[in-house]
Amino acid sequence: MPWTRPTLSEITKRIEKGIESRLFGQIALLRRAVLRILARVFAGAIHSNYGHLDYIRDQLFVTTAEGIYLKRIGREYGINPIPGSFAVGQVTFTGTPTTVIPADTRLQSENGIEYGTLAEVVVGGGGSIVADIQSLEALEEANLSLSYTLQIISPISGIDGDVIGLTEITGGLDPEAEESYRERILIRRRNPPMGGSVTDYEIWAKEVSGVERAWVYPIYYGLGTVAIAIKSSDVTGIPSPALLTDVAGYIDTKKPVTAEVRIESITDTTGNPGAVSIQPELRMIPNDVSLQETITSNFNNLFNTHKPGTNIPISQVRNAISASGVDDYKLDDIYVDGAPVDVNTDIVLKDFEYPKLNYVAFGSL
Repeated sequence: MPWTRPTLSEITKRIEKGIESRLFGQIALLRRAVLRILARVFAGAIHSNYGHLDYIRDQLFVTTAEGIYLKRIGREYGINPIPGSFAVGQVTFTGTPTTVIPADTRLQSENGIEYGTLAEVVVGGGGSIVADIQSLEALEEANLSLSYTLQIISPISGIDGDVIGLTEITGGLDPEAEESYRERILIRRRNPPMGGSVTDYEIWAKEVSGVERAWVYPIYYGLGTVAIAIKSSDVTGIPSPALLTDVAGYIDTKKPVTAEVRIESITDTTGNPGAVSIQPELRMIPNDVSLQETITSNFNNLFNTHKPGTNIPISQVRNAISASGVDDYKLDDIYVDGAPVDVNTDIVLKDFEYPKLNYVAFGSL
């Protein structure tokens, strides 16, 4: 029989009844009696203990553990959270020649993210000097496109307060989210290592920082071969050559010695790294913003988890629309990388082609 945690009110009444029965028999305590006040104080302490016991219980299980307790469970399986990476770039300081700019000079962007110079530099005769900088925290938000300006936090005599970006600031990546880490631990627990199973390769690929999703294709290039398509965790989803190399190198340390593993990028319909642009066009009743947002979200959920190179059943496309709660709709067109396809047949993908929603064109029926 499951046990239910008593409420604060139930604990208080239980203590009051205990005091009444043991000290006064059937006589009730007065409303402002000292013993009644003490009963409430004791009940509060006991209720807090029950809460702590609830918390401790949750830390025993992967599905409910959090923070350091989840990390302790993960370490038992050799699984650690994937750390983030720092954003780096170059900026130009301007000011009086020969002025020294110390290492770790702090700069700040408009959104409050701080950076530091990596080495001491001296302003040249032209009144400017280039310096390498790095974000102080591992954050994807620390990445900046060109045409940005940073401000010196602690002014330096002879140096302009505004620092101009010379290159993009790139490479910043958030540390792995707790729910993603939890998912990897659960996958490991539910799929014990089998010496190179499909799940093993997926787990290994996702252990590399920067990989959001991985799909495994056994015997893709012939006997003894394994292909792995990956999607990066940055905004584009397209893995860089460096990330592909990192995944390949890491899996080489894990895979069976006889396996030949090739790491592939998700691609568009031309076979180039990227994604296949999907653009549905439909009319519906009612055609309101709330339903449009729900349908768009349903399409994103359908495409984001889809295995590259496998067809998308048209029934799933239609279900993404009907599940929104529309009264009626008509799917007029679907464009795949700009080319129209039959709305009554599955969307055909091959090799490592990966679907990505471009946008949904809505109209009234």
